[in-house]
Amino acid sequence: MINLYGIAQRELAKDLIFDIDGESVIISIKGAMIAAAKSKNYNFSFVEIAETEFVMMVQMSGYLFYIGLESDEGIEEEAYPELFRALMIQLLPILERLIRAADRINYKSTRKADILLDDDMTSNMKEFFYQTLIKHIKDVSIYEQTDVA
Repeated sequence: MINLYGIAQRELAKDLIFDIDGESVIISIKGAMIAAAKSKNYNFSFVEIAETEFVMMVQMSGYLFYIGLESDEGIEEEAYPELFRALMIQLLPILERLIRAADRINYKSTRKADILLDDDMTSNMKEFFYQTLIKHIKDVSIYEQTDVA
């Protein structure tokens, strides 16, 4: 486990600068969580926490990674695909290192989820991370159930 925390602390606690719609935007990585997934499929999504805060969820190789991000200005939802591509170019090698380290310690057979990085997350982002962590630990759906209209 210590190696997972070390990778997250060394390689994720940083600011990234991206060109989105012709403007430079600073994205700070504020939090990271790993969770064992039942599926090895690839998937991603964004969850908006506040105008300048969001969480990118990446599912790959039997793991879910939650990356808490804060921007210096609001990002329109239409820019998320472009932002995802830019973030994945930066983050994919780090996520692959985390996967290798997790596999070496048999993470999926001994753990359900862990917060690997809390780099001054806001209270709203912490609430999201801890609620999601508890859902993974209790093995309940992380998705909100809605009624059909």
